[in-house]
Amino acid sequence: MPSKHKTTKQLSRNIKQKTGIAQSYPWYPLLRILIFLFFLPIFSLILQDPALSKEIERENSESELESILEGFDDESSEIIDRHKLIKERVWDFSGFLTLGSSYNYSHKAPLPGKTDYRGLSRLRIKFFLGLDLFLPFQWKSKITGDGFYDFAYQIKGRSQFTKELLDQQEKEFKLGEGYVQGNLFSNLDLKIGRQMVVWGKSDNIRITDILNPLDNRDPGMVDIENLRLPVAMSMLNYYLGSWDLSVILILEKRFDKNPAFGSDFNSLSFPTPEEKKPDGTEYAVALNGIFSGWDIAIYGARVFENKPHFVMENGLKLNHSQLWMGGFATNLVYNNFLFKTEGAWFYGLKFFNLPSKKKSRYDALVGIEFQGFANQVISFELANQHILKFKNVLKKMPDFAKENEFQTAIRYSGDFKHDRLHLLFLASIFGIKFDGGGFQRISLEYDLYDSLSITCGVINYDSGNLALLRNIGNNDRAFFDIKYSF
Repeated sequence: MPSKHKTTKQLSRNIKQKTGIAQSYPWYPLLRILIFLFFLPIFSLILQDPALSKEIERENSESELESILEGFDDESSEIIDRHKLIKERVWDFSGFLTLGSSYNYSHKAPLPGKTDYRGLSRLRIKFFLGLDLFLPFQWKSKITGDGFYDFAYQIKGRSQFTKELLDQQEKEFKLGEGYVQGNLFSNLDLKIGRQMVVWGKSDNIRITDILNPLDNRDPGMVDIENLRLPVAMSMLNYYLGSWDLSVILILEKRFDKNPAFGSDFNSLSFPTPEEKKPDGTEYAVALNGIFSGWDIAIYGARVFENKPHFVMENGLKLNHSQLWMGGFATNLVYNNFLFKTEGAWFYGLKFFNLPSKKKSRYDALVGIEFQGFANQVISFELANQHILKFKNVLKKMPDFAKENEFQTAIRYSGDFKHDRLHLLFLASIFGIKFDGGGFQRISLEYDLYDSLSITCGVINYDSGNLALLRNIGNNDRAFFDIKYSF
């Protein structure tokens, strides 16, 4: 059996051979952001529909703010409204079919025997199906499923790709959400089954949003709201005035899906070690209050961390720490501005280089959103993760931890041409000096019909000094998607 020293030394050597330490130009992503913000008024003037009057713009802006003030609608009232709309119908079927493609234009020619990531990187047919059943006594049930097949690997030659990558990225067919939901009493709801529970206020950075893992196989290509993976839970919601108390028992252990060995987003030159199945119960509680002009949420949980750490148990393995978590999130509306804050405390973090110690970490976020322009939103968010009583040994491989890890997100979204044209820009950058790595994505979506839309765009990646982002700078892509909804 290899010694701990030999195994970790080999791990370090393999990582360096694969990635190196990318020369970082932190002003590159900042320059791209400034260029976009400089041309933003021009984009708006070109795309803005001149037929819209100032009165309509004002009403649209006010309606967006009112939707924030209203917060989360009472799900029981949603069920009642849905029943009024469908009347005799007892089921509703929906879904979509997409053909998505992307082209990698930054990779250089590979060395002999290495994977060629240039050119076509995705040619994927994907489907999503959803069935809603409306049951007696205003109960409802939902089940979804999706799948895809990617022709890019056949076109480029499957033999040059790893088995792990093909298993993960070439095809997939799976069940998604599947739950039943309804009222036990007038102010008490039950929802049980595979579902998604969103905590926190941020749209771009996760601080308190910890209950559902993410699909990170294509980093930066999709917003967080479309990345969450459903988890089997049993949730009770009790409503009292402006307050809502949720008690959650997590019935399924599910973790993030990360890029497989062989992906151009995976910096390791060896397959991912075996992942240990954790033992223990997960549960959570949330208290939400919605008031005039502001809202607040308080959270507590006992969960397993999504991000695993290395352990040495009959070889190198991955393990998930069981954490205690406490946190809060708030929104405050003032005129055309929305201010948001989130904070969380975690205890129970473990690291390879301090196997007998449990560490604590504070996560914090501040953000501001401006909605002063008709059908346009600009937001800025800054977050920091701070490990308490940090030891320099944690900087070493394979932990590669930082005492403070900063992340900045800048987002712009605008709807034009009678809400048929949608412009989106999102930049996510790590490091207080923007030297940790990140991406900038810009896309334009046009609704040809109510059921048919096309999307095109570009995403640029920046290598940085974070271990997982050291070698992503060559992964820049242009993408084009066609989507049919029914």
